[in-house]
Amino acid sequence: MRNKHTAGSGIILVMTVLMCLVLVLFSLLAFSAARSDYALSQRMVALEQEYYAADAEATTLLREFAAGTAISFGRTIPIGEVHSLVVAFERQNNQVVITKWSTVVTDDSLLGSEDYLPLWNG
Repeated sequence: MRNKHTAGSGIILVMTVLMCLVLVLFSLLAFSAARSDYALSQRMVALEQEYYAADAEATTLLREFAAGTAISFGRTIPIGEVHSLVVAFERQNNQVVITKWSTVVTDDSLLGSEDYLPLWNG
């Protein structure tokens, strides 16, 4: 008897190779997305740590102002290279009032670039 090769076995082989290539492509895309998400999360962690360090410094300044006798006080505390925390206090009727406590962008040249990470101004 003659051995007959059908076209079906060739198509199955081609489909298997194509499926393997598609799976490899999707795994590379998933790895690339995970790596970029990890890099972004690392930058956000560093930025948050810098913000909370500036916030702690501002809280210390508030305590010192409350203990003193000055009528008003203001300071800009840097948060990394791009942002700053602006704080201002006043004394009104023997009570300390916080007139400003917000983050501002200090380097406008990075706005719109991929290195810019906006802070919530809450």
